[in-house]
Amino acid sequence: STNLTGSSTNYLRSIAVSAVSGNLIYAATFYGIWKTANGGTTWYSVKNGLPSSSAITGICLHPTDSSIAWLTYSGYDAGKKVYKTIDGGKTWTNVVANIQGLPKNTLVHHIEAGNFNKGTAYVVFEGHMKGDFNAYVYKTTDFGVTWTSLVTPDLTGFARNIQEDYENENLLFLGTETGLFITLDGGKIWSKFTNNMPAVAVHFIDLHKKTNDLVVATHGRGIIIIDDISPLRQLNE
Repeated sequence: STNLTGSSTNYLRSIAVSAVSGNLIYAATFYGIWKTANGGTTWYSVKNGLPSSSAITGICLHPTDSSIAWLTYSGYDAGKKVYKTIDGGKTWTNVVANIQGLPKNTLVHHIEAGNFNKGTAYVVFEGHMKGDFNAYVYKTTDFGVTWTSLVTPDLTGFARNIQEDYENENLLFLGTETGLFITLDGGKIWSKFTNNMPAVAVHFIDLHKKTNDLVVATHGRGIIIIDDISPLRQLNE
């Protein structure tokens, strides 16, 4: 074990705190992945075969089982990688090759663990730096063995972030370059959300568990809070 300081880290790329135990934290640094089970007093490496790279773009944990984690690497030089672990970081598997139809010149922009089935995760790619403004959004329900595209003609602009509801697994929120989209049927049909929501690039979405407020981080219009989205859980069309 070690302290997460100095040459062991270089700099911090991403951090994920367990929803099961706040003392369990994963931290992604230039030199790999570190884990603490005691709130940061001591850390140990769970790199275990992962490449050392400054191209780590995100890490997330399953909300009810912290032994399940997802990790993304992304860069035009490093390539894109989507790793999963189901044993707390003892072993990692790159599952990006299982995603069919994904263009080469795209980057991993966001990864999100599902709130229901332990094998579910969502991943968002984008390629606008290479002139590709299409959306690339995928879902797996079997720990990355197979992936399904959630993109339909309803969407406009390349995507950056996705959020699954905490009570209705078919209710999803997607942020694109042109605004906020919602689906009530797991991604078969998307609708643009325009109620007090401007047509602006959405970079990040989070859902407050206690208040059911949707918090949307935009480019150019600051933070927008959509109060209590719980009525959407009752809709089916």
